[in-house]
Amino acid sequence: MKSLISFCGCVLISLTNNAQQTITGTSQIGYTVQYAAATAATASMVPINTTGANVTWNCSALQNAGQIFTLSINSPSAQSFFNDYPSSNYNLTASASSNTLVNDFFISNTDSLVLLGGRVVGQPYEVYFNPQLVLKFPFSFGNSTIDNYSKTSYASNGNPTSSQTGSITLSYEGYGTLILPSATYSNVAMLKRIRTNSIGPTTTSYSFLKIPSGERLLEYDNNGSVKVNYANSIVTSLVENYSLNDYVIYPTIAETSFFIKSDITIDSVKMLNTSGQLIPLNINIAVDGLLSASFATNPGLYIIEISSNALKNHVYKKVLIK
Repeated sequence: MKSLISFCGCVLISLTNNAQQTITGTSQIGYTVQYAAATAATASMVPINTTGANVTWNCSALQNAGQIFTLSINSPSAQSFFNDYPSSNYNLTASASSNTLVNDFFISNTDSLVLLGGRVVGQPYEVYFNPQLVLKFPFSFGNSTIDNYSKTSYASNGNPTSSQTGSITLSYEGYGTLILPSATYSNVAMLKRIRTNSIGPTTTSYSFLKIPSGERLLEYDNNGSVKVNYANSIVTSLVENYSLNDYVIYPTIAETSFFIKSDITIDSVKMLNTSGQLIPLNINIAVDGLLSASFATNPGLYIIEISSNALKNHVYKKVLIK
């Protein structure tokens, strides 16, 4: 069993006419944030019974149990066990001290995020044949939806152990201000998720997300015992979270190549389409220190991932290919 709550998605930059109340999407590939696991004594203090409009959830008393982990949204094709979930276009990992704790695969649609399953080395895993609903969007205060799922569970050696069915009831319970030990966030939504299972207990979980973009701030799960994971650093959108000004990429509307200019050493460059698939790049360093990247791909919007060991982060830029 996973020792962490199975995170189910986190961020997408989007607009809505009802931005004060409506969740409009889920995380972009490339998003990374630090999380902490709360102590059992403080986890129960999360005020999940506080619902309604313009409320305050004071979780400032949460204490770190000592486990800090990194949550990342990735291209699924580059992850271990992708072959078990070949239709996935979205992957979420949680890792600590180079150990992968969660490795979940999803399909990100225009109106929902659904779970296909997850697998890490040496652990039992599952494959959903009718995917499990995680998020629905747009999703506004007072909305509720029910969806069914079916899956097969496997032992770590790949032998099937059981087949299960069940339902997910997702409801938007409240919005307001969330106070965490690291920061205070306004415009936060609380979603409630009730999960039934044909051979197991009914479980209840809560997700606290930024409005409208959907960044996960806190996850509360009650599966016999309460577990809480919460953002241990200030959570921003993908564009805000990194040092974009340290790099200049041009042209931003390209045909077969682009250039990157930076005073900071660039250790790697990747190009991904909006489904998270890697596009092969031919990288060269020009005489004047510019990095050039050439490629052959279809027209559309692409994400450029720039990695720097000096900054210990990734920077993400967008390029439109015509």
